[in-house]
This record gives sequence, structure tokens and C-alpha cells, in this order.
Amino acid sequence: MDKHEARIILQSYRPGRDADDPAFAEALAVARQDPELGAWLERECELDAAISERLRQSPVPDDLCQAILAGHRSQRRASHSASTWWRSPALAWAAAMVLLLAAGIYFRDGSKARPVEQMSILAYRMAMATNLNTPFVFDVRNDEPEQLREWLAKNGICKNLELPEILRNSTAIGCKVFEYEHLKPALICFTLPDEKVVHLFVVEARAFEGSRVGPDPSLCRSDRWNACFWRNEEQVFLLLSGPDVDGGQLASIAGLGK
Repeated sequence: MDKHEARIILQSYRPGRDADDPAFAEALAVARQDPELGAWLERECELDAAISERLRQSPVPDDLCQAILAGHRSQRRASHSASTWWRSPALAWAAAMVLLLAAGIYFRDGSKARPVEQMSILAYRMAMATNLNTPFVFDVRNDEPEQLREWLAKNGICKNLELPEILRNSTAIGCKVFEYEHLKPALICFTLPDEKVVHLFVVEARAFEGSRVGPDPSLCRSDRWNACFWRNEEQVFLLLSGPDVDGGQLASIAGLGK
């Protein structure tokens, strides 16, 4: 395992909870031997600790889930302006996660036959971020983007794939094909010229005909990842990165691909 693959795995590492997990053992060993990777991991752990502490300081109301699903609170609770739950960014984030989970369960269990135009780009983004948060093995490793593009095409995935110029001139790490609903989104991981790592998911555009995905890059957050998504006639692209790559850099990468 090299430092780039170790970094991908460690982006989902949880300090104090995953130290004894065999899935992270090899990546942690690489980080201990590589000063640069070790320093990056230390910064990531400090950030996670700060976020966790901030969340612990914000008490979650007992009826938060019920309030979200019901769509409103009682008038009496809404009048507490000083402590209303939606004034806390952390709790607003938690509320959004609960709502997304409820929606995901509903669509997964109750609407498997829904038309492809109803596919949610939001649910897709969250699912792909979850894939990055879970250790996985590349289907194929190669540092040449063109070789990975050809491998995907030969396997009937992402035919006529056009990568953004910056990614075509970057070093690839490997690619992985996932399963999502009736789709097969492909992930290609890259090391940029500045040594930062980004992750590009590509999937058929026809699945999102009814969603607001256009050719211009749109920035957002998915879980702990900075995200940028856009489309062309054939594919929808989702570019994810850790906090060391900001939205402006992601948009620049995407914009050069038009």
C-alpha cells in the first residue's frame, strides 16, 4: 500500500474508535512511517475532535426525529427563541441527516420501481460519500488516467468518458465500480499536481433527467467531503475532496472539463 491509497482509507478513520480495526491497520502503519502523511492524519484527527466536541456541546432535543418527520414543532416550543434547535448549525445538520435517512429508507423500500427521472442527486451524493467513508479495494490500479478510462469502457462502464483537463494531466491511483440502485457509478481517484487527492464519481446522466444538474459546476458538502457536481450529455460527474481542497479548486477542475 502506498501513501496515496493509505490517505484515501484514512479519510474515513475515526480516532479512538478504529485504532484496532484491521481495515485501517496497514494504512496507519504507512502513516507512522511517512512524516507528511502522519502530519496530515494528525490534523484530520484534531479537526474531527473539534467537530465532535462542538456537537457534544449542543444538546439534541429528545423529540428531534419526531419533529423533523412531522414537519413542524408545537407553537409553544417554537416560541423559545433563545434555545430553538434550528438556530444551531450542528443541530440543523443533524436534522438534515435524519431527514435524508428517512427519505432514503422510504425510497429504497417503497419505491424501487420509480422512474429514473425521479432519482435524487442529493441521495446519490450522500451514497457516494458513504462509499468513500468505507474501506474498499480498487478494481484496477494504474497511474495513467487514460488506461483507467479504457478499462471502464471495455467493461461497459462510462463509455465516451471525457475527463476534465486537469485530471487528464494528473496521476491516477485506481478505479472502482460501485452499485447504486440500478446504476453502476465508477470512481476514479487522482493525485493532483500539487499532491492533493480528489475522487471523481461518474454515472449515466439519464438517471437524473428530472434533477437540477446542469453543465455548470455546483458546489456543496456531502458528509465531511467538499463536493462539486456537473453533467454533460452522457454523464453526471461528482468530484469529492477532503478539506485540503476547497470548493474553488474543485470548481476550477470541473470548469476546465467543459
